[in-house]
Amino acid sequence: MTAAEKQVVDFDARQNALDITRSIAVQAPAGSGKTELLSLRFLKLLAVCQHPEEVLAITFTKKAANEMAQRILNTLEWAQQVDPIAIETQLDRDKYEIANSVLAQDAKESWQLQQSPNRLRIQTIDSFCNFLASRLPILSHFGGPLQINEQVDDCYHLAIRNCLKLLNEDLPISAAIGKLMLHFDNDSEKLESLLTNLLKQREQWIGDIVGVASSPEQAMDYLAANLLELIDESIESAQLLLEPYTAELMPLLRYATTNLREGDIDSDLLLCSDLNELPKSSHTYLTTWIGLTKLFLVKSDTAFRKDVRKDVGFPPQSGSKEQKALQKEKKDAMKALLQSMAESPELLQALDYLRRLPLPNDDELSWDFLNTLTLVLPTLMAQLELAFTQKNKIDYPQVSLAALSALGTEENPTDLALSLDYQIKHILVDEFQDTSSSQMELLRKLTAGWEERDGRTLFVVGDAMQSCYGFRNANVGLFIRLRENGMAHIPITAIDLLANFRSDSGVVDWVNTVFSGAFPEQNDISRGAVSYSHSHAVHAKDIETAVSTRIYQYDEDGKTEAYIEEAAYIADEISRLREQHSQHKIAILVRSRGHLEYILPALREAEIPWLANEIDRLNTLPLITDLISLTGAVCNHADRLSWLATLRAPWCGISLEDLHVVANFGNNISVFESMQQLCADKQNTQLSSDGLLRIVKLTSILQGALGAKLLTRISRVIRTTFSELGGELILRSDSERDSLERFYEILKNSEAAGRLENFSEFESKIEKSFVSSGALAADANPVQIMTVHKSKGLEFDHVFLPGLARTSRSDDKSLLLWHQRLNQQGENKLFLATLSATGSEDNNLYNLLRFEKAEKSRLESTRLLYIGVTRAMKSVYLSATLADKDGETTAPGSRTLLATIWYNLSQASVDYLPIRSMSLPFKQQDPLATRPSLLRLPADTFIANDSAQACAETTAVQNDDSAQIELTVDNQLPIEVGNLVHEALQNYLNNHQLLDTANLAGLKNYWRRRLSAFSFVSGEIDIAMTKLEQSLQSTLQDSELRWVFDHGQEQSAAELALQSYASGFVHTHVIDRTFIDGNGVRWIIDYKSSQPLGKQSLESFLAEQVALYSGQLSRYRSLFENEDNKGVKTALLFTSLPKLVEC
Repeated sequence: MTAAEKQVVDFDARQNALDITRSIAVQAPAGSGKTELLSLRFLKLLAVCQHPEEVLAITFTKKAANEMAQRILNTLEWAQQVDPIAIETQLDRDKYEIANSVLAQDAKESWQLQQSPNRLRIQTIDSFCNFLASRLPILSHFGGPLQINEQVDDCYHLAIRNCLKLLNEDLPISAAIGKLMLHFDNDSEKLESLLTNLLKQREQWIGDIVGVASSPEQAMDYLAANLLELIDESIESAQLLLEPYTAELMPLLRYATTNLREGDIDSDLLLCSDLNELPKSSHTYLTTWIGLTKLFLVKSDTAFRKDVRKDVGFPPQSGSKEQKALQKEKKDAMKALLQSMAESPELLQALDYLRRLPLPNDDELSWDFLNTLTLVLPTLMAQLELAFTQKNKIDYPQVSLAALSALGTEENPTDLALSLDYQIKHILVDEFQDTSSSQMELLRKLTAGWEERDGRTLFVVGDAMQSCYGFRNANVGLFIRLRENGMAHIPITAIDLLANFRSDSGVVDWVNTVFSGAFPEQNDISRGAVSYSHSHAVHAKDIETAVSTRIYQYDEDGKTEAYIEEAAYIADEISRLREQHSQHKIAILVRSRGHLEYILPALREAEIPWLANEIDRLNTLPLITDLISLTGAVCNHADRLSWLATLRAPWCGISLEDLHVVANFGNNISVFESMQQLCADKQNTQLSSDGLLRIVKLTSILQGALGAKLLTRISRVIRTTFSELGGELILRSDSERDSLERFYEILKNSEAAGRLENFSEFESKIEKSFVSSGALAADANPVQIMTVHKSKGLEFDHVFLPGLARTSRSDDKSLLLWHQRLNQQGENKLFLATLSATGSEDNNLYNLLRFEKAEKSRLESTRLLYIGVTRAMKSVYLSATLADKDGETTAPGSRTLLATIWYNLSQASVDYLPIRSMSLPFKQQDPLATRPSLLRLPADTFIANDSAQACAETTAVQNDDSAQIELTVDNQLPIEVGNLVHEALQNYLNNHQLLDTANLAGLKNYWRRRLSAFSFVSGEIDIAMTKLEQSLQSTLQDSELRWVFDHGQEQSAAELALQSYASGFVHTHVIDRTFIDGNGVRWIIDYKSSQPLGKQSLESFLAEQVALYSGQLSRYRSLFENEDNKGVKTALLFTSLPKLVEC
């Protein structure tokens, strides 16, 4: 072992983690090199496998999966090229030996991994669940080839409305639905919102709710017993912590209760009268214990009293000298006792928790409503499955649940589960700290048949301190429990990594000092509390002050100025760093996008290039808001606001005076009719000459659009209309061009039979989409801007974390709350509570579970800040703005990131800057002002070849049949048939049983629904479906074409979207089928469903098609011109013939 390796404090632990005979759970803090460890173990497992598919690695992101696969392939290539004698470290020698053993096994078994890397079974959890569900679509309720989509709110709404409609039916569930509606005063809008949020989190509660619904009376008894046990154990815990203070407490308690009684003061503390010892640790004494907490705790905060007064039995001094002395003695003794108790934060938490507990018989009404809700939810879930089928899409939680169904149960596994049990020998899971309950259940099913030392192993790696996806159903307690208790029949060895290869010692030492006090002292599986694991830096300190903290103090009117000053400081520091270290990577990480409000303008002012993904919403671009208005106008004559907004958009840009004329012209007519009549007015005394020119052109083009929308897709109409209006002339950046294409894509996907039937849903999709960052010069080295969540797994030389005192958005109240708690015996106990009826106060159990949820969120906030700081290699810049009251800096709010470390920060390391003493370095800007208030095309753009007046006259007498926009109206049926053929061939790659009898019926139903949406006549649909099936069967059964659909070929892909940049535009290309064959040749294949017409010969038809599409294939070929391959071949695959034609 070299001297350098001796400095790696966890060298032995890393060696132990490569023991492939054991199942292991690794705690790997930030920068500890877990990806390298995962890759090496994967390689070591490959060396002892007969087939590479026996090893399954599961990641949570595509980026992680790709990185791991690439690292494995790079290691194999390195081992082939490196000189063994030149290897210096033991770690590299081990890596070399492992890689060589894999290469030997590859040669022996003829795997050809480097030529066929797809044989490396490295998948995201979502893709693996999709794989499982698609194998058994009927059993898993997957419903055939549904499209996975994150935007499924429309499915939720449809399911909820259909479920509530059952109120009017004579069904067993109708009465429960009626009670549900009555609970919320028949406010269906509120109920729909609550149920929507509940459906988004169904992975967490569905198993429990199904169990409750199947036996409601037994379930309610179980839930009530859990509550009593919680009360008993909570009292017992508080009693143990309070016991050391009993001797001093009891005389003071008797003194206080005597004074309260004699003074006729009503107080819950009187419940403790005449106590000679602490109350018993039983739920029957809960009221007494709650009364006792009144003596210790302040009412409005989780804190011990600092003083005691008359209201708790310690009146001010009065009476005789002896009485005054006694009163002073007792008060001083009580204050001293409270001061002593305050040194125990565990006691404070225990007493605070006691007063939050609900009384055992205080929530009978909530139990009744919980029973009602659990009866309704299974029906709602069934309606959701129908909605997914109807909308032809599905979300990731449903895919996960479908995968579980596809595997069956431990007692009755499916054939698929048995097959996987035979195929998969080793499972590796990355980022295990973010595993959800359903994903954990999936892992249990996959390993259900495993036994200790049967040659099969489970290896998980994660960092509990980086678990931050609670809002996506992640449960860090699962990772903690696995490390502590193993997985049922599989013993797990827990290993901790300590070395940090990323950050310099200055950063690591600061993190250890601050966060060791910010994290809880011990793990709590129920709450997801994670204790801190110290790291040891491998790299020495590079910067003297590696972590700096700035607090901008502002008076009551200076908050905005403080934000601006903070932004200016960040811009100045980044400019300095870029000047000193031009190649260093810099990142700005924020908790939410709104925290960049003042920072982006400061970066623009300093001319600092930056790159951000999923930061700016698509609908914040003026270009997109104008396009939404244009779409609304074309779709709806009566949408007055959209028509007027279209007149002010850059492609028209009339003045406010002219807009006023149009808006007030005529009575009871649409804006478009007003435009037509104004154009026909030869005298034109109302509009300005410039306004007339602009309106004439707009009216003419929109007249054509209104006619064309009846004949073809609305997405095609809007795209062509935008071009005709000169929209391309107002595009100013690649980012706007990309955003324009994204708009068109969303519009096309929102169509139903070529129409936009739900405009509000379309607007919602736009609102949820993001602007893409524009292309930058290769040497720009832009500052990376992202949320802290998005930064996971990344690293930068310098990290800025601004806005740390900004509060996070508070959670809305949920219809149902659930909490799982481990009791003192380590048993998992469930708690459920429901939102109270409209107009009623929330019940105590609901409030308790909200408190538990808030505690989990607070603990996760600490972990989120830890993630942000540990992205840095060299330096971190923390900053926040806090109010200054009477010369004192206020503490940050409890829902801020700064609050998580506030009391652990060394005050010497914090710079306080009173904002009133500083001058602003730049003028405040409107952060949304990205262009002039009215950008418009110049007047000469609107001068037509003919006179404006002639054009106006033509427009005035046109009807829809003479639309001026020349839009080709294709025969829609062949287009849709072609789309379905493409889709089926794409799905066939992952599921070669797609056309089997078991799946074909469901597939045909899906085809018929798709074609029926376009209102084709029944006979046409029947013919089309026959053609569909015949084309697919003949193509996929042709022995000469089977190699085309071999998904095992290198870089195999279907519907591969690629982009190119030419002539100032970004072009998107979608390749139907591509792969690299065994000879290293890249194949590009385009599917065609057309066939010879009439008496046209096959030779003539093929020659015509080759000539028609050769240009397109040539463009596809150019996309791979820089690829390291042994040539590129292009071909057309005619599915109706079937025939593959090279060209």
